[in-house]
Formats: sequence, structure tokens, C-alpha cells
Amino acid sequence: MRAFIAFLSALAIVLLASGPASATPVPVQLIAETGTAKVVPTPIEIHMEAFARNATNGANLNNVLVSFRTTTGNVLCTDHTDTGGKASCDAEVDQTQLALVLLLGFDAVVTGTADYGPATAHNSVRIV
Repeated sequence: MRAFIAFLSALAIVLLASGPASATPVPVQLIAETGTAKVVPTPIEIHMEAFARNATNGANLNNVLVSFRTTTGNVLCTDHTDTGGKASCDAEVDQTQLALVLLLGFDAVVTGTADYGPATAHNSVRIV
């Protein structure tokens, strides 16, 4: 009987130490702003921004990794959101990438983690 009680005590300690089961990741609403392309002087640079919010309550999400990609999936640049939920970056691109992004736009992507669900947003790029 003592061995059984010792076993139950050890099991309780292990269960308490491991904490509660993982919570469901926070659903993310991702909003991509219109990008801008600076073509003169070279190098060609595209500026992109996105905002990540909690899709349930609208709160800004801090420290979420956002990757900015071509529509074919090539990563142009990445950034973590700030306290305002904003991620932004400037990507130097070649003429082929510029043409692709001007024609098809770009995607802002949160791949999802244990804390945050996946999200994708799309927008266009204009020349300034």
C-alpha cells in the first residue's frame, strides 16, 4: 500500500510540474498595407508593412514573426511585430523580383506557433 501511495504522490508531482495542457493558439488577423517600390536610385527597394491583431478581441500582437514573400513563396524579408502590432521591412530586389511583385503583389505570412495561429494577407506594390 505504501508503494502505491508513493507512486500516486510522484505522479501528482509530475502532473503538477508539467502544467496545464497547451492552450489553443490565438487566432491572428493579418492586414498588409500597400507596399512601395523605390526604383531610383538603385538598388531597387520595396517597403512592406503588415499589422497583426488578435482576431478575437482586436488587440495588437507583439513579437510575432511576419515574413514578406512573393506570391510564389520566396521570402523577401522578415520582421517581428512591435507593441503596436506592426511589422515592416525593406527588401532589395532585382528587376525580375520587382516585376513579379508589381504584377502580382506580395504576401505577409505568419506561419503559426504554439502561441499564435497561422495567417496570410495580400496586397499590391506601387512605384514611388
